[in-house]
Amino acid sequence: HLASEKPLIMALGTGREVRGAVEQMSSLICPQHKIVSLVGNLAPDGSASFNDVIMRIADKTHAPHYPLAVPVVATSESEKNILCAQKPIKSNIELAQSADIAFVGIGELNEHPPLLSDGFITEEQLKELQQAGGAGEVVGWVFDQDGQLLKGGINAQVASVPMLQPPAFPVIGVARGEAKLEAIRAALRGRWLTGLITDEWTAQALLLKR
Repeated sequence: HLASEKPLIMALGTGREVRGAVEQMSSLICPQHKIVSLVGNLAPDGSASFNDVIMRIADKTHAPHYPLAVPVVATSESEKNILCAQKPIKSNIELAQSADIAFVGIGELNEHPPLLSDGFITEEQLKELQQAGGAGEVVGWVFDQDGQLLKGGINAQVASVPMLQPPAFPVIGVARGEAKLEAIRAALRGRWLTGLITDEWTAQALLLKR
């Protein structure tokens, strides 16, 4: 997609697999494209998210890039609304919603999920999500085993770009491994994705149990 001469808007989530893919990319010169983040890049303490990829891919492509300078999870719903109403943030959210294609990680909700290990939620919030039936998340939006978005709770505080089910443009998930099987299945059931990049073992496991 980035090698295309035709200008496009690429939206990106975060995650270890997405970051790893970006790190293995060859350098490209493609100022005709725009790359925009689907998810905030700040932890609650104000530090940058380690797995944010927007700056890394911008260095590799020399493409204009549009980060989402908000927390992944705001401290309250009202704070989220105030942040997302700011003109630069609102503009970047609208840009992401007009993307030609997106690549996203898929987070699990086991005992040590990315949302917890990266400092975006607390142990107490994780337990609440698990008790509510949370099975996985895409760009911070938490869903149950059928891929249905959980109502209220953390989802009311997520400052990420809202995602349509099914998506209005191609959304490719990038995830693999036994720990992520339940989350990947749920994301596919809920039609969060139009495609999946994974490894052979994970693909076979997904096909054996749908």
